[in-house]
Amino acid sequence: MQHILLGTVLLITLASLWAVTHAGRTKHLSISLHVAKHERTQLAFGVVLGLATVVMACIFFTWLLPKYSVGTVSYFMFIFVTACLGVVAAVPHVVGTWREPVHNIAAWGFVYVIIVTMIVMLFWPLPSVAWWMGLGLTATNSILLLLALTMKHLRQWFLYFQMAYLGVFLSFLLVAAYA
Repeated sequence: MQHILLGTVLLITLASLWAVTHAGRTKHLSISLHVAKHERTQLAFGVVLGLATVVMACIFFTWLLPKYSVGTVSYFMFIFVTACLGVVAAVPHVVGTWREPVHNIAAWGFVYVIIVTMIVMLFWPLPSVAWWMGLGLTATNSILLLLALTMKHLRQWFLYFQMAYLGVFLSFLLVAAYA
């Protein structure tokens, strides 16, 4: 199952990189705003992220969470993570339409739930090495989020903060899966 999770992480990564490249990389825009530039990108990215979200949800709820015998809080956090990803996949960030606030609520909800989810994962019965790696990844994401939200002069690099933030979270999922 961990190999399937790795495949979905790679799929999300490749779809994000393709969307940014296809739209023309602009460092102050989010991945979603890159996706929204073209209908073709919206459709392709939405389908790939939607499929990856369904596969990840199956892995989370049938294998990863039961593997660690986690409690209700972890299930709730992963339901929220999956729901936010699903909305982000289904509703592109098209500025000036009804989609924009819906997408933004899901995307920013995902940002904040990631930190809480990572903290909750530190209470899982992870092997020692995985726990220390998870602690480092959680600290890294906390710092990235604080820098991105508090340092206005760094907002010009939003795309890279977002990619790093998502990459760190997905890395923690893989650490837990392969532990």
